[in-house]
Amino acid sequence: MEAKDVRNLPWKEVEDWSALSKTAVERNFLGDPINFLVSKTDMDTFVSNIFHDIARKLKIPFEDLKPILESENKPFYVLQDSVYKIYYGLGSNSSTLRNLQKTL
Repeated sequence: MEAKDVRNLPWKEVEDWSALSKTAVERNFLGDPINFLVSKTDMDTFVSNIFHDIARKLKIPFEDLKPILESENKPFYVLQDSVYKIYYGLGSNSSTLRNLQKTL
């Protein structure tokens, strides 16, 4: 299998976002944490881990696979950039986060 063949794989890994961390902290007026949110760094780490897992499973160097995955997921990156220009974090039940998930 070659890196270009990855387009035809089933993408079950991107359906389960339960491993997505939440490190951005929303605080009340007293400065106490009230909610943890998904930051851009959380999202980037999560997606990178998925891409690394795919490369490992396919026995393809990550460096060969990464440009293809980024190209195929351009709409995700465009949406992610526009979202994180407005928000510093997303709630785990937010519709915006669900839209990102559907786009990846």
